[in-house]
Order: sequence, then C-alpha cells, then structure tokens
Amino acid sequence: MKENVVRFEKWEGLGNDFILVEAVPMTAEAARRLCDRRFGIGADGVLVIDRERRERPTMHVWNADGSRPEMCGNGIRCVAAYLVSRGTPQKAVTIATDAGDKRCEVTRAGDRFDVLVGMGRARLGEPLVVTALGAEHRFATVDVGNPHAVTFDPYTEDAIDELGPIVATTPAEGINVEFCRARPTEQAEGACIDVTVWERGVGRTLA
Repeated sequence: MKENVVRFEKWEGLGNDFILVEAVPMTAEAARRLCDRRFGIGADGVLVIDRERRERPTMHVWNADGSRPEMCGNGIRCVAAYLVSRGTPQKAVTIATDAGDKRCEVTRAGDRFDVLVGMGRARLGEPLVVTALGAEHRFATVDVGNPHAVTFDPYTEDAIDELGPIVATTPAEGINVEFCRARPTEQAEGACIDVTVWERGVGRTLA
C-alpha cells in the first residue's frame, strides 16, 4: 500500500498553534483529521503556503473544524517567521491572503521571532445582539480582514464556555468572539486588557 508522506512543522503565535505545510493539497476532512488533538497531530488550524502560483507567497488557512477563514493574524505571523527562517532575504515580506496582501516585518533573535503585521484599517460594523442563556448580550463588531465580536461586559469562565459557541455561530459565516476585561497596570498611564478568545471553527484558544 502506498503511503503519503507530508512534511510539516508546528508553529505557534501567543499559544495559537498551527500545522504548517508547503504546497500540499488540503481538504476540510484532512484539516479536521490533522488538527485532532487525540488522533491527529493536534492544532488550532492548518496553514498551507503556496510559493509557486503568484509573485508572492500565499497563505491558505484551514480551521480545526475544516472551515476556511479569510485570514488569521497569529497564523500569518507564523508564516512570515517561517519564511524568514527558511532564508527569505528580506526582513519585510508580503503575503497574499483571502483578505488581501499583508506586509509583515520580522525581527529575529535566535529561535524567537517578533512579527509586526500591517492588518489594514479596522472597520466597525453593526452591533451584534444575541439572546441566549435567559438574557440579551450586545457585542461590537470589528472587521480586520476577518470578523470579530467584542464585549467588555463581565462574564464568568463558565458563561464564556456556554456563550462563546452561540455567538460564534450566530452570523451565517461565523464570527470570532473576544471577551475583554480592562485592569490597571503599574504604569502611570493606560491599562492592560485581558482577552479570552472563542474562535469560529476552533473554539476557545489561547490567543
């Protein structure tokens, strides 16, 4: 029986982890199997890099459930770092995505990569109102190449686990959900924002 061997690497950005492959045909079923944390490799998603068809590298993203988002911020950071680690001479690389071309600036220090991504202008949308768990919940919506629903209302961890998947699947195309909480810092100005992410097609993620 002929076996298919796929060479891959595991990369993570802020704990958001990915299986990264080059020029490998991908299907929804294959992505689901690869991302399965018990019977597969395990990841939040699959990143497929294509360097053959366009003048710049292209990133295709597959979520753990096999769905295809337009973009992934942590994913493109991993792709940019991977390209630099593989000898791309420029410290700034432009990567094509389904949400347009994104310019990434990469700074490397040993095995550590700091990547700054030009995501483009954030676009505010209409509020998203969800009735669930016996109450009405209001979220601001923001598009940064992919859609996000954001709230600063206080929610317990149990409530996030219940409400996250409901909000994420309320729009037909799905939406990423951020539960935010501002807290003071030791600095004289500003605050730190703690964010719990419920990612469409994935579930609760570290970032």
